[in-house]
Amino acid sequence: MTTKNTGSPLLKVFDGKGKNPDRFWYGCGHTPVGPGVIVACDQTVLALWLGNRDSVAALQVINAKYHACVQRRDDPLAEHLLDQVFSGDVDGLELGVAGSDFDLRVWNMLLEIRPGMTVSYSALAQRLGIPKAARAVGSALARNCIGYLIPCHRVIRADGTISRYRWGADVKQALLAWERA
Repeated sequence: MTTKNTGSPLLKVFDGKGKNPDRFWYGCGHTPVGPGVIVACDQTVLALWLGNRDSVAALQVINAKYHACVQRRDDPLAEHLLDQVFSGDVDGLELGVAGSDFDLRVWNMLLEIRPGMTVSYSALAQRLGIPKAARAVGSALARNCIGYLIPCHRVIRADGTISRYRWGADVKQALLAWERA
């Protein structure tokens, strides 16, 4: 896994309604920053958790968010998809998200930040046209369940320091270093 993410996945609002429960699956695999957990419905990624194999926490969030009961585990499929993601082969990949209109605006804006680049919370708020919304931007980032693909790790403090990250500041730093290598 040495190639960087150059494509652009497609964000789509996903509510899980009408989906056959057998189509939801999860699995564990390897990423450039350690183990990861991926949750999907067919080929739509619903969660990508980094730096651990805490599938229980990922499943709790996804099951609550989509009123689902994800039980089917497929580690080989997860490993394949993680290899695809971290080799940069993400064109046409669908990311299923559920959030407020503001969350969706923030997450879409993140997709415009090139790999290895960073932006501050306040600069992102400026780009959104809401200059005093840096804290709200941070809250939207915290609700992101799809690590790396919705690249909240590329948002840092205005002074250049690494701040909080759902999967730990060490994972955020490792992702940025991997992208810049």
